[in-house]
Amino acid sequence: MIEINTAWNFIRNNAQKAEKLNVVFHSRRNQVPYQIRHVAETYLLINRNGEPSRLSQTSVENAIKRLNNNAAPLFYEDFMDGSVANETCTVLFHPQLNWTEDGTHVTEV
Repeated sequence: MIEINTAWNFIRNNAQKAEKLNVVFHSRRNQVPYQIRHVAETYLLINRNGEPSRLSQTSVENAIKRLNNNAAPLFYEDFMDGSVANETCTVLFHPQLNWTEDGTHVTEV
């Protein structure tokens, strides 16, 4: 089970590192490039092809709750309400999250 109270801190801290280093990361399925543009206390701004996507602490906590309450890996669209940018950022920046081998589900490591 993933600790909800610390999930955001993992993601925020890793996003800060990625922002400082100008890291470009890609979606698992379509290899769309993303980059962290801003890290705030309760949200991140993710650049996706020049368009911003906002990932909030509340969204992360709700996704972790859904995963913890599910007995099996979650289909990716159910994990972050269909936002690929937010899903990608959350899974890449949290050490206890990963995708299944086929990339269709998010699972706890």
